[in-house]
Parts: sequence; structure tokens; C-alpha cells
Amino acid sequence: MGDTVTAVGNAGGTGTLTAAAGTISSLTASVTAASDGSSASETLSSMIETTADVVSGDSGGPLFDAEGEVVGIDTAASVGVQIDGYAIPIARALAVVEQIRTGTETSTVRIGPAAFLGVELSSGVAASGYGYARSAGLGSGATVSDVVTGTAAASAGLQAGDVITSVDGQAIGSASDVGAALVGANPGDQVTIGWTDTSGAPHTATVALGASPVA
Repeated sequence: MGDTVTAVGNAGGTGTLTAAAGTISSLTASVTAASDGSSASETLSSMIETTADVVSGDSGGPLFDAEGEVVGIDTAASVGVQIDGYAIPIARALAVVEQIRTGTETSTVRIGPAAFLGVELSSGVAASGYGYARSAGLGSGATVSDVVTGTAAASAGLQAGDVITSVDGQAIGSASDVGAALVGANPGDQVTIGWTDTSGAPHTATVALGASPVA
């Protein structure tokens, strides 16, 4: 607590490494985090909390102590005027590395790419920045806010503003349900997607899942 640290990363995705100085404010912090453009979130616990201004693009970068040793991996940050950064303790990160080296997958450690549908999702009304809104009476589901070109979702004909309502017969009530329905799926697996377009018309398509991109 109180030690000086420096968070290094690709801040803003510019391709140039930047450094942000700060101090450690907690060694046992918990934070609920979500990726940019996603409504799905997860709670991260036992994190290193710092006053360093970690921003989008820094994730995966090292958190150095005053002696230049890596003590954590930058992972998340708060938003607002006063930014707090959160890092995975290096011992925990190295434990995952060793797990990967054994070649044995677990429920929390995946080796190789994950299955990739190719959509950005939100629950309820689609993100206003995309200029789409769900039609009244379409019910629950996961609204597609963007579709990645060349992916399974694109080949199925999904478009921004559509609402995913089922995956392999499993009802979808929110964006997080889509991820849950694909847990355990691998690239190449076939799944049947059900969705409703912006006019309210239902659609289904069976697609082969792709491989998740490497950030």
C-alpha cells in the first residue's frame, strides 16, 4: 500500500507505448468491469488498485514497481474525472501461464482461440450511437449493435438493430445469455441462431462459429 507504480500500455490504441504513474491504493480490490461496447460484465476480485490513469488500450500491459519489476497486468479502470486502475497480481497471471504451458484446459483457462459469433451486443434498446432502436413488442433478447464483417453472424445475415432471441433453442433474454449459451463451444462448431429483425420478422440460421481474433 502506498508504493509507487507505473502502468504501461497502448493507451487509446495509438500503437505507441505510454506510461502513467501512480500509487497502490488497495491489494484486495473488487471491481465490476465490462469491455467497451459490451453490456456483459464480470466481477474481478483480489485486484491491485492504483491511482495510475489506466485507459482503454492499456489492458494487458505491465504494472511496474519502483524497481522496474512487473507486479501486475493492467486489466481495467474506472471512468470519470478521478481514474483508478486495476491490475491482476503477477503471481496469479503467472499461474495461468503455467496452466497454459501444461496444455490442459480448465473451466477458467482456455487454450487457443474461443468460438466467435461476430457481434457486439446490448440488452434492451440498442446503443443510441448506432442509430437503431428496437420495435415495440419484440420482447426480450440481445440487441445487435454491430456485426463484424466476414464472421458467422455476417454470413447469417444479422444486422445492427436485430435482436437475438435464441441460440441452439436456448432462449436469450440479455446480451450475457449469448455468451453463456456459447460457453464450451469451439471454432467450427455449428449453432442455430434465432433473431428478430427491426421490422419484427423472425429469422433462423445455422452457422459455423469462427475463431476469436487475437487482440
